[in-house]
Amino acid sequence: MRHLFSTLALIVLSTLAFAQNTDSNSTINQKYSDSNRYRNTDKGKVYAFFDGGCYFSSKMSDIYSVMKFNPSFDYTVGFGFKYTPNKEIELSYTGANPTAIYSWDDKSNIYSCHVHYFLLGYSEQIAEFYSIRPFYSVGVGASYLTLKQQSGYNPLVEEPNTSKTWSFAAAIGAGLKYDITASFGIKLQGRLLVPMSFTGLGISIVNLRPYVTFGSYSFSFNGDVSLGAYYNF
Repeated sequence: MRHLFSTLALIVLSTLAFAQNTDSNSTINQKYSDSNRYRNTDKGKVYAFFDGGCYFSSKMSDIYSVMKFNPSFDYTVGFGFKYTPNKEIELSYTGANPTAIYSWDDKSNIYSCHVHYFLLGYSEQIAEFYSIRPFYSVGVGASYLTLKQQSGYNPLVEEPNTSKTWSFAAAIGAGLKYDITASFGIKLQGRLLVPMSFTGLGISIVNLRPYVTFGSYSFSFNGDVSLGAYYNF
């Protein structure tokens, strides 16, 4: 009889434990379902976004001169299209106005800079944790840099040869997105922005096989860290 009661008690406790575990799993699954409630209807949506943050740049130098850029505020505005729930195409503009110190032969001048990036990008969300979605992005486009002399101009300093420059640009970044509502969310991201210039194109034949080669270089490495928001239409 004692063994029978022990067996019944074990069965009851096991059943209660299983039921509790099932309820717990249901709660977790419901929470996960709630966190994904926007993902299933995101396909085909157009959205707008705005980011603001800190822009930084490496120095530009040659044999005789060095140009150093100070960090500054930058902003990005754009539109995107979700062609799958986690893959997006974006068209964006980024602007910044850093100051630059141009040094030549131990003398220097200060310039106001206007930096512009026009990018077509691809973004993919790689996971989701309760509405927090890590993502990465890549982009290509063009950049435009202008320089304007500030007060205290030293005429003995040779003028920089990049006062107005268009160039090809590439970008790579990563960050986190968080859905606040079905239409509105915030994101944190960091990007590397690289303006590039092409030096030439060549065709060669090796072992009776033609090869096409081209040369390019980057005159500075730039980037930003920003916090922004997006709105789904």
